[in-house]
Amino acid sequence: MITGIQYWITDYWITELLVPDTVVFTSFGIISITAPILGLIVGGNVTSNLGGFKSKQALRITQLISILTLFCSIPIPFLTDFKTVATLLWFLLFFGGAILPSITGIMLNTIDGSLKTTANSLANLSYNLIGYLPAPFVYGAIYDSG
Repeated sequence: MITGIQYWITDYWITELLVPDTVVFTSFGIISITAPILGLIVGGNVTSNLGGFKSKQALRITQLISILTLFCSIPIPFLTDFKTVATLLWFLLFFGGAILPSITGIMLNTIDGSLKTTANSLANLSYNLIGYLPAPFVYGAIYDSG
């Protein structure tokens, strides 16, 4: 889903919200660079300070951040104000980045030590085949059908 957003949001802002190209590309560049990086830093530090990805507190915070991510994503397709949509997108990418360190640790911790390399490889293969590969075609077809 994130790949679809990253691939198509600029076109959506230009064609549907009628925002000038220069504003769209500058805003998207700032949002897509700052939000996930800051999210990773904050998420990793919060997880570490709560005892690592094995602690129940880290799992609870990860669940809370997941819910915040959901609440940021739901209103985006229904809004027409560029600033609001851009702000929600920033928080969506920030919270998504904040979840990543904890979720990755939790998932790899559930696998036997000898299988961690294989599990990580299969996870990345799945991300690429299911997430990144279909973004231009599948999500574009959905966008064009609307």
